[in-house]
Amino acid sequence: MATHKLSPTKFDEIAQPLEKLLTEQLQRDLEDCALPELAKDPHTDLWTTPKVDSKTVVKLSATVKEFTGFRLDPTWIQKGGYSTVAAAITHVMAEIKKHCVAEPAPVRQPAAVV
Repeated sequence: MATHKLSPTKFDEIAQPLEKLLTEQLQRDLEDCALPELAKDPHTDLWTTPKVDSKTVVKLSATVKEFTGFRLDPTWIQKGGYSTVAAAITHVMAEIKKHCVAEPAPVRQPAAVV
């Protein structure tokens, strides 16, 4: 695991490509696991699950590490999953920023000259 957090500038540089790749991976994973015949079944409401399962989101950890140096911690993922891919990615990106990005240093005011 990385020992130093990302600078806010570095995070800004990687955020868009990371978000794009995570979205593509999550959508591809969901398509690969889709069961089209269930969409036609009127009894599927018995098996209602979130569109994006939290266990599926955990699979994004390697990509997060590649970009940030940090693995995606399972505690950063919403229990019960997400209603959309966009909701999952928005939440995960916020958690990455919260846990992997250093706080910017406060601006110091020069000492008053007397």
